[in-house]
Amino acid sequence: GGGGGGGSSTDDDDDGGWNDPCHFLSTQKHECDWISDAFPKKGVSKCIIRRDVDGNEERVPSALHLSSNNLKGSIPIEIGLLTSLKEILLSFNGLRGSIPETLGMLVNLRRFIVDENNLSGSIPHSIVNLVDLEMIQIPGSDLSGSIPPTIFNLPKLLSINLERNNLSGTLPDFTGNQVNILSIRLSTNQLNGTLPWSLGNLVQTQLLTLDNNQFTGSIPPSITNLTQVIAIVMNDNQITGNIPTDIGKMRSIRSVSTFNNNMTGTIPSSLFKLTDIYSLNIGNNQLSGTIPTELGLLTKLQILDLSNNNFSGSIPDEIENITTFFLLSLLQNQLTGVIPKSLAHSSNLRVLDLSSNRLIGNVPLEFKMLGDLQILNVYNNDLTGEVNILCPLTENNLDSIGADCGGISPEVFCQCCNFCCDREDFCSFV
Repeated sequence: GGGGGGGSSTDDDDDGGWNDPCHFLSTQKHECDWISDAFPKKGVSKCIIRRDVDGNEERVPSALHLSSNNLKGSIPIEIGLLTSLKEILLSFNGLRGSIPETLGMLVNLRRFIVDENNLSGSIPHSIVNLVDLEMIQIPGSDLSGSIPPTIFNLPKLLSINLERNNLSGTLPDFTGNQVNILSIRLSTNQLNGTLPWSLGNLVQTQLLTLDNNQFTGSIPPSITNLTQVIAIVMNDNQITGNIPTDIGKMRSIRSVSTFNNNMTGTIPSSLFKLTDIYSLNIGNNQLSGTIPTELGLLTKLQILDLSNNNFSGSIPDEIENITTFFLLSLLQNQLTGVIPKSLAHSSNLRVLDLSSNRLIGNVPLEFKMLGDLQILNVYNNDLTGEVNILCPLTENNLDSIGADCGGISPEVFCQCCNFCCDREDFCSFV
């Protein structure tokens, strides 16, 4: 059973009982009054009145709110007897064991929120009986096995969060009633296989996180049907193929991350129709071609990471239209030409990494205006001149400068750099 009432627990290693006993299991109080004295919403709360089989009125609990209460042990199978429950909130406790199959008896349940526990075992298949379920949230436990495919067919489901578990298997075919799902969060599991074409049926979905899994194959072109999606996160998988050609159809999107995959091809021109996007993170792939001049159309960009790809050509002058950069990382490409001085117009710029390219010329004097800059890396290029003009910034926020300032005859002179490379690309901290 669970942690027990009145501040006691059945666990031998429990060192202090519940944070708030909530009068739990009190024989002097009706179960609808097993609530916290200090926090009236904590405990068995939101009781409702219904009639029993004889027509008599009775008070029954509709919510179990015991988050952050130092609960130990497992979720008892008897929880299935509380058929009037609409909400179960058990987040931030020390619950262990599996989720009981009896959960499927709670046919009135709307929200099951059990963040950050130590639950194990598989997701009970009986959960598909919960036809009123709107939100299932079990991140940060140790759940294993596959996700019951029919869970996505629950007619009222709006949000599912199973992040940071050990779930395996493939994604189901989204061919049922999933049109209402707004949020699907499955990152940091062991999910594998290819992304199904039926992902394109999730036309109302606003948030899709599949990062840090083992997905393979390409992103299906049908994903561009997700015209309501605000953020897609697919980094740290083994995804191949191109960025979908029609990505520009996803007009609501604000953030895209496919960092650290094996994607190839060029940046499709339709991407530059996404004029509200503020974060584009497609680094650590095998993308190639030039950085299109249309980049300047993305005037709300705050984060742009194209690092560790095979981009060539110069940094387009049109980048001057973007004055909102917070992070710009173009390191480890084959970029040529000079560093655009217009980057100094991004007064909020914190991180600028242009290292390991073939850039020439000087570090622009205008960079001395970047008062919020914290990291500047320009090493392993063909730059000349000096960076000393930026040294006063180290008295403000600038923590790290890396340049080709090493060796007997450095290419760049810098008295305040703390990371220097020489002409043989030998680098060291100073």
